[in-house]
Amino acid sequence: MEVWPIVQESLPFLLQGLWQVTLPLTVAAFVFGLIIGTIVALIRLSRSHGIGIRILQKLCEAYVWIIRGTPELVFLFVIFYGLPNIGVKLDQWTTAIIAFSLNAGAFISEGIRSAITSIPRGQLEAADVIGLNRRDQFRYVLFPQSIRVALPMLVNDLIGILKGTSLVSTIAMTDMFFAAQTIAGRNFQPMILYVTAAVIYIIICSLLTVIQSWLEKASSTYVEVQAA
Repeated sequence: MEVWPIVQESLPFLLQGLWQVTLPLTVAAFVFGLIIGTIVALIRLSRSHGIGIRILQKLCEAYVWIIRGTPELVFLFVIFYGLPNIGVKLDQWTTAIIAFSLNAGAFISEGIRSAITSIPRGQLEAADVIGLNRRDQFRYVLFPQSIRVALPMLVNDLIGILKGTSLVSTIAMTDMFFAAQTIAGRNFQPMILYVTAAVIYIIICSLLTVIQSWLEKASSTYVEVQAA
């Protein structure tokens, strides 16, 4: 059996699924998840004592608890197959973006929250003493230090989203994994197809890890410049 001809023949279809579904879905879910996660983290860290913010904090805690305790596949099926039973029917793309964005948002919020709380409270108190307003405190104190702590977690979340998108094959979205399944069903060579798909995932995840290292160095340089 010749392996390379099978890889050559199937690669264009795998890459098509990668470019048309896997990567766009990953980027969309990460961007929306980052927005959701940031909002949720800031709400949970708010020092306001109003009844409204307390209710929001409890809702955010419940959201994170539910998402972290629910498998992605179950959540995806609840939206795609469950919601139509109550009259809400969503297409595959909308379902996937909502499911992965909400799932990512819960995990990202925990990373951002832990990054912010890792900053010694004394630094914020010192910033108050020297007269820095909230914007400058965020710019010079919170952001430079928290981003270095959050960055590895964010990249891990991004990698998790990328790998998790393979689940959309269960709702018949033609992502890279679905393409591998389809071709394997035709040529009866699942091992070659799945290993090829795995190698592509590994290459992308490795590139993201390299980018993470570069960003960490860049953020360290930024902190040193600001300190100077």
